[in-house]
Amino acid sequence: MCAHVLSHTLDKVRYFRNLLVSEDTRVRLLIGTDRLLDTLDMAIKDMKGVPVNGLAIITERLQIRWVESDTMTDRESILIFVRQRHDKNADAIMEEYGDCEVVVFERDPTLE
Repeated sequence: MCAHVLSHTLDKVRYFRNLLVSEDTRVRLLIGTDRLLDTLDMAIKDMKGVPVNGLAIITERLQIRWVESDTMTDRESILIFVRQRHDKNADAIMEEYGDCEVVVFERDPTLE
């Protein structure tokens, strides 16, 4: 598996800010949940007033969170699967969506 690894909170926030305005709408698989929703919320606050992509986030418990804003782009929403760890379900997602981007969210060492 070739994946991007992010550990620092600011890198995670930057990742989400970039995702919110990216023209690349392929499926994402995020592995590791350390501060994931907190960093997403920070990124959304940073992008207030900027047209953003819609995000459909599906967790392991099949909870769905839609990220939308008053100012949206006309691109397709980006589908994001969140897994706590790399497991057989993560492998199945990667097989189903062969061109998906895989990002590992590691624990931020500066917060320990």
